[in-house]
Amino acid sequence: MNTIKHKKVRTLKDLQNHPLVESVVREEQSDFYYDWETRTEKESKYQYWVYLKIGYWFEKEGVTSFAEPTAKFLLDRFNETDAKIGLDPREGWRLEDQI
Repeated sequence: MNTIKHKKVRTLKDLQNHPLVESVVREEQSDFYYDWETRTEKESKYQYWVYLKIGYWFEKEGVTSFAEPTAKFLLDRFNETDAKIGLDPREGWRLEDQI
């Protein structure tokens, strides 16, 4: 795989300005999630999405976007060492297919 090293992000603004990120979106969507730090179930009023630019994907999950119930969880997941970003090898998603 063609993994691309990326800087860790600390804020949503950092994530929005990341060179491989197309957009960060906050959707209104009430849901419950489990907070492992406090070991309690909590309610979130939003879903935070990150979308990569065309031609890139998260290699481990094989997706070009993902969502989390809080901004902190989104940043943590993006920064995980196993959340490697690579060139998307799928037909129609490769950079050369977009030219």
